[in-house]
Amino acid sequence: MSDTMISLLLPPLLLVPAMGMLSRAGGDGELLGELRRKALHVGTGLAALTFPYFLNTPPRVLVAMALVLAWMGAVRRIPALRASFGRCLFGAGRCSHGELYFAVSTGFLLIVADSPLLYAIPLLVLTLADAAAAVAGRMAVRLGDGTLARPWINGKTRAGSAAFALVAFSVSGPLLAFAPDVSIPSALLIGLVLALTTAAVELGSRGGADNFLIPIAAYLVLCAFGPSVVPALGEGTVGEFLNLVAGV
Repeated sequence: MSDTMISLLLPPLLLVPAMGMLSRAGGDGELLGELRRKALHVGTGLAALTFPYFLNTPPRVLVAMALVLAWMGAVRRIPALRASFGRCLFGAGRCSHGELYFAVSTGFLLIVADSPLLYAIPLLVLTLADAAAAVAGRMAVRLGDGTLARPWINGKTRAGSAAFALVAFSVSGPLLAFAPDVSIPSALLIGLVLALTTAAVELGSRGGADNFLIPIAAYLVLCAFGPSVVPALGEGTVGEFLNLVAGV
């Protein structure tokens, strides 16, 4: 099998067994369903950090993401696949197309992001902050935590929104601070703007569309500051980014 074929098949080959294992995880209920869904969300998001190594041309990205979308569509529509692989997606008791938006936004970042930070920060905010918001919101409701558990916009809780903003800032600020030639105040300011912007986008999104809109918003915030403020936004490789994270 050629290297090109392996690179195209690797994303679905990583996704399919992960969905199977999580769908077979024991327990029922909306909270456990949400935990399974977000475990898949986090796992695929972290795995996607490696995609630029082998999905390094637009045609490869488009074909690989088309395969992922075809698989997700099949799981939605074919009862046998839905029963075997779809429990980790549909056991949370809510209607969402978030897994489809996730694939589209990952493909978008792979094509347009021309630096490690422009790819990794939006992806990590989506992966970690969105998962934190969902779990925090479910836990607040389950514990009956008064004001924090009360829905306020689009059925989302204050606990979830606060968790999202906190994690988004915790991801973006430190990564920018450890980038070369970036002052800590600049990094924290950009991280704060990014966190508040993406938290607002998450709050206003429905039906899983936040999985597309969050990384796009994060990408646009970073582009707005640009390489004149953060030189690492205009240069580097994903390998250098991963080395940077390992050093942190």
